[in-house]
Amino acid sequence: SNRPDSVISYDTNGTIIDNKSYKDGFSIDKTCADEMGRYINENQQRLPGIPSNEWWKSFDDKVTNFTYLFITSFLKGNFKKQLEYISTTHNSINGAAIGVDNLLYFAEYVKQGKLSYGDFYAKFQNDEMDI
Repeated sequence: SNRPDSVISYDTNGTIIDNKSYKDGFSIDKTCADEMGRYINENQQRLPGIPSNEWWKSFDDKVTNFTYLFITSFLKGNFKKQLEYISTTHNSINGAAIGVDNLLYFAEYVKQGKLSYGDFYAKFQNDEMDI
């Protein structure tokens, strides 16, 4: 608890990840947006002992460009508006949401060399990520 589900990084890019599992689809509600906002703030401030697990230390020291990502089975509702809200209220950090099917395509495209890591990070535009 009190930490994102995962973080990933490549070169100077790092991403805070929150996985959501809802059988009827996921819409970013205020609670989820506030939780991601808290993670973003903790990462930006990096105060020793806050939170006590200091999860933000999981990022490589050279990471300077941060993004956030919601991963779910499928998206519904006005998630784009919530992604934009999170971005504008947290120093314009870009984020995205992605369904697991598209995430698997992204992984396969990166593996095959059809998509670079830089291209992947360019997809964080406060909207749904898709190929």
